[in-house]
Amino acid sequence: MARDGSTSITNGESLSPLPASPVAAATWIASGAILIALALLLRLTSPALVESALHHLTNRNLLVAGNVLAGTVFLLSCLFLRRPMGKHLWMWMLLSGMLCRVILLGGTPVLSTDYYRFLWDGAVLAQGQNPWRYSPQVVLNHTQAGVPVVLTAMAQSHRQIMQHINHAKLATIYPPVSELAMALAAKISPFSATALRCVYLLFDCATAAAIALMLRRLKRPMSWLLIYWWNPVLINAFYNEAHMDVITLAFVALFALMLIRQRPKSAAALLGLAIGAKFWPVVLAPLLLRPLLGDMRKCVTVGLVLALVTAAALAPMFLTGAPAIRSLLTYGGYWHDNDGVFRLISLFWQWVFSPSAYIRAALAARASIAVIYLAALFFLNRRSATGSNAIRIGLFSVMFIFLLSPTEFAWYYTWLLPLLAVYPRISLLIWSLTLGLYHAHYFYPWMIWVEHGPVWALLIIEAFQPRVANWFVGLTERQARPAEM
Repeated sequence: MARDGSTSITNGESLSPLPASPVAAATWIASGAILIALALLLRLTSPALVESALHHLTNRNLLVAGNVLAGTVFLLSCLFLRRPMGKHLWMWMLLSGMLCRVILLGGTPVLSTDYYRFLWDGAVLAQGQNPWRYSPQVVLNHTQAGVPVVLTAMAQSHRQIMQHINHAKLATIYPPVSELAMALAAKISPFSATALRCVYLLFDCATAAAIALMLRRLKRPMSWLLIYWWNPVLINAFYNEAHMDVITLAFVALFALMLIRQRPKSAAALLGLAIGAKFWPVVLAPLLLRPLLGDMRKCVTVGLVLALVTAAALAPMFLTGAPAIRSLLTYGGYWHDNDGVFRLISLFWQWVFSPSAYIRAALAARASIAVIYLAALFFLNRRSATGSNAIRIGLFSVMFIFLLSPTEFAWYYTWLLPLLAVYPRISLLIWSLTLGLYHAHYFYPWMIWVEHGPVWALLIIEAFQPRVANWFVGLTERQARPAEM
């Protein structure tokens, strides 16, 4: 048994006894080439698609088809990960994944307008101003007293960008650590999507490095990094659509690395920064504190580190007061999109209440989801977990957020990937393919069930068939040879 409490495997690179396969090697080579070709095609066509793809059905369907093809290629590559990947193939995996990112760095973001908010927020903070105090609409139209002149002048000189910011009447909902990353991009080149994505690349590489170190520590196949590095949902979300969740992923991955290295204070500080980048990593706190309950002094010390870093990371946002809080309440209370489980629960409560009691049904649905999630979180953390078990519990803690969320945006799926690469499950990898249909559901609402249905079915199968759940591992923990003490 390894020191970190995880089960270690010592029979070479793979946990599975399967031999090397020329078919697997050929699949990885061809898959990398196809992913590069798809990235290049998107880069070349993106300037013409930026406006038409949002509203033109044919263009949107073509983009969706490209995402589905990328997801199919990726999933096929994952199915060979029980086979060993030699050094040269591993280098090809790294190189091809990096090429996909670099190709898209300077392209025009397609099928997303969120990045306009990131560009504005970064520019505001880079000017030393508070992005949580004034909404873009207030600044542009100068409808509130006290708006700094520097912001008004900047808004007027970048009026075209300002007019593309969605939900412009609300102040930003993004926490300070993420805002600092956006400000760094603005310092490099103001209002540049390319600069923003270059900053993303730094966090992305840090996440990949942390995953590789976790795989090495747990003696898992290094080839499993492919699950993160080649994931088409991730590449599209961060390098085409320019979403900002990659900032959080880096801190989550580093937190998990410190956790399995049994460095709780460092893990606490990194988790605090992750919460300061986006709130959801707070659900990982039990992984840190639950194993320390036997040593109350240590538990209090680590909990204090977590609390202080989190408070410091979030203070600039919440000290602003009403505007930021109002934006968060609006988002949490009303927004929903691409939801599966939440939609079913909402339909139930709409049936219970009268059709006119929409707000009551919405509140009941959110309350139900909160109760279900808290019960799941309690069940997952009922026992202490270390090593690979901690990764497993962390993965399912994050999975339930995505599974139950009123907003199952495709890019939210990337939250699972740093842990999924260390503890792969077929059920959760299926989303990498089906979420390629995400942008089609605006025209075809029934696509939501195609996105989520196969995942639900496989999760149920895995619950009753451990051999399916452990398919990537190949060997059960009892069959695995223990490492030296």
